[in-house]
Amino acid sequence: MTEPTKNVPTPAATWRTADSFVVSAATNVFERVYSLTPFGIAERVVFGSKPTSYFFVDAWVLVHMVLSIIAWSIVSPGMGGFWQGVIFIYACWRVFEICIYNMRQMLGAHSKIPVPNTVRSKRRSFLLALLNYAEVLFWFAAVYRVLAPSFGSNSEFVSTATGSFYFSILTMATYGDITPKTTVAQWLVAVHLVISLFITLGVLARFVSLLPRPKSLDNAED
Repeated sequence: MTEPTKNVPTPAATWRTADSFVVSAATNVFERVYSLTPFGIAERVVFGSKPTSYFFVDAWVLVHMVLSIIAWSIVSPGMGGFWQGVIFIYACWRVFEICIYNMRQMLGAHSKIPVPNTVRSKRRSFLLALLNYAEVLFWFAAVYRVLAPSFGSNSEFVSTATGSFYFSILTMATYGDITPKTTVAQWLVAVHLVISLFITLGVLARFVSLLPRPKSLDNAED
């Protein structure tokens, strides 16, 4: 005697009832990319599968803040091409890391946090976000000094510490009065604008979360 045939869902029916996969896919992608960043590599070497200490994260951010200022202050078109390349590559790598780290925070994708979507302190997160913002500003200023010849008649100004910082901070504010002349520099400025908008929104979100909520005397607004 044969058993009755069970209703096996067709691929079309499965596709129609399947749940969303965007968040899980994005989380997995950012986790894998994060493992290739400087912090991801250092975290894996120092802590392995153990939770990363908050002290290590704070020290990492502060050290890189200092490194970005040093790189901005010493780099120049007259520096050797090798060291220019080192600063350029590491600056791009570090800025990329900051963006990936912030995306992981927003998605709650930290695999080492015991309680998902939690932070050590809101004030600490806000201060670290401000440091990240300033660090990105200095890294881009350093890169602009490296690529100063790409700014045409303004190359001499951008090659200086003051000029590169001036252009970087105006670009972070989505305004710039210096026009890049090469394709590489134009793409760099475009990426800088996108990153600055992304980080600015992240810093504002943390700042707003720290603001005390006013209490209303109107009972209808409880």
